[in-house]
Amino acid sequence: MSDINTDCDLYSRETCENIPYGKYFEFFPYNKWSLHHYVTLVIDSYELAEKEKAHRVFYKILEDIINNESLEEEVHSFAQNLIKNSKGDVKKANSLWQKANMKVKMPPSLPAPQLSSSSSSPPPPSSPSPPSSPSPLSSPSPLSSPSPSSSTVLGKRRENPNVESSSSSLKKQYCFHPNVSVPLQADGSLDILGVVKATVCAFDQKIITLGSFRSYKSSDYLLVNSEKSVKVPRESTYDAEMYRILVNWLAKVHDFEITGQWHLEGIGNDGDWHHYYCDLTIKKQENPYPEAVIELIATGSDPELRKHFDKVLNYADKLKSREVWLVHFSREDSVASYPYWPCEQLQGRGLNVVHFWHDICFTKVCMSAKFRDATGEFQTIVNQQILP
Repeated sequence: MSDINTDCDLYSRETCENIPYGKYFEFFPYNKWSLHHYVTLVIDSYELAEKEKAHRVFYKILEDIINNESLEEEVHSFAQNLIKNSKGDVKKANSLWQKANMKVKMPPSLPAPQLSSSSSSPPPPSSPSPPSSPSPLSSPSPLSSPSPSSSTVLGKRRENPNVESSSSSLKKQYCFHPNVSVPLQADGSLDILGVVKATVCAFDQKIITLGSFRSYKSSDYLLVNSEKSVKVPRESTYDAEMYRILVNWLAKVHDFEITGQWHLEGIGNDGDWHHYYCDLTIKKQENPYPEAVIELIATGSDPELRKHFDKVLNYADKLKSREVWLVHFSREDSVASYPYWPCEQLQGRGLNVVHFWHDICFTKVCMSAKFRDATGEFQTIVNQQILP
């Protein structure tokens, strides 16, 4: 995100009541902002969230952003459009709150039931079941149970009085960026594979898990757990996490420039003028050209991969980047064991490819990669486990 620092403490007395509504603007790039996305995260993260207060903070911060002259004009314009379209957006968001209110909640003032020492052993917890629809508040499931994977984007969830606190494990599992030095190659250049690998290991597990239930597509004929047409996360799920972590890590800590959806133009093979958008670029401030262009794809077939090979090479030619990377996130069973590689001709043009397979909860991740090292030699990694 841009240099937008919104301090929720400014609104805490009137609006927050320990719920950091305003932190949303720190964790997502401005082109991801929307009231619908914001409300979905608030409802999912905080059972005691209040509609009026959440909406008031959202639009109050947008006004502050518009009045902040130090921010870029495109950020101002985006915020202005959100306020301009507020009437329709609020109407859509109200449906999310209505669905949330349909769930019966325990009053927060009620203490947790206490069992005396003479009482029998406590009854076993009800078995979790996966949600049947992408509702903001679903039935108890592995996605909402208190586990290391259930850390939230907006901060610490209000503790349920019936659930044992696990804040210490959440703090250990959740981080805004990798707690490691920036990986470098033997010649001192940026180790892009090392950067991508460290970034993936810092993904928020719950966000990736929810992608299979909320921001999903079909695997079609690709087998996932030996089944076809399984719901898997869309590319946007991985894109948002990659951008968030790279900005928090490389941009804010080490002064790199991270750009998402770099707008390119040119004449296509059909002779017409086209607009292209490169998923991610990593650039040093003092260099005119990017260190790397990165194209993402989610659970793609071999033909889809070939199309993306050509796309990312086209972006690299236009931006004159030092390295070219195709990053493939997939739930397909065989993607890490039997990865699909580009032909030698494309490798000769500098194309590097890495495949990441992961389970539904993102607790196990394996990697396969074919890339050119600092000496110019191609290296191959197959089915290397990087998580846990």
